[in-house]
Amino acid sequence: MQPRLNHCSDRFGRKPVLLVSQLGTFVGFTLMGFAQALPVLLVARIIDGISGANIATAQAVLTDNTTEKTRTQALRLIGAAFGQGFTIGPVLAWLSLAASGNNYHVAAFVAAGCSLLSILLTAFWLPESLPVEKCGSSHKALFDLGAP
Repeated sequence: MQPRLNHCSDRFGRKPVLLVSQLGTFVGFTLMGFAQALPVLLVARIIDGISGANIATAQAVLTDNTTEKTRTQALRLIGAAFGQGFTIGPVLAWLSLAASGNNYHVAAFVAAGCSLLSILLTAFWLPESLPVEKCGSSHKALFDLGAP
């Protein structure tokens, strides 16, 4: 799935691909929070799995926004953030499970909240890093919040 998202980010822009990917993760975790049966839980994980391969697009955003001199340092930050996610994520899950009496629905909704936060940060804080001349002009009209 990752090469397909990379192609889409080159064609439509980095920000729209990140937003769609993050939205899929949000939907997957929200559905997992409401799941009462194993098939729904599997569908939730499939949705998140299909949309979750956005690391190369995130790396492309950093590559677009850095110089050759600072690129290595910026890409190392992704690795550090990934490592922090492996450390903080389980702690957040454990805290939410402990506070809720081992109710996995709460942990799923906490993860959905984190996904929603990433969507909001991407939508309102991250500028599009791929110039319009390098891709189709459609991404500006479709995903620019300031577009008429």
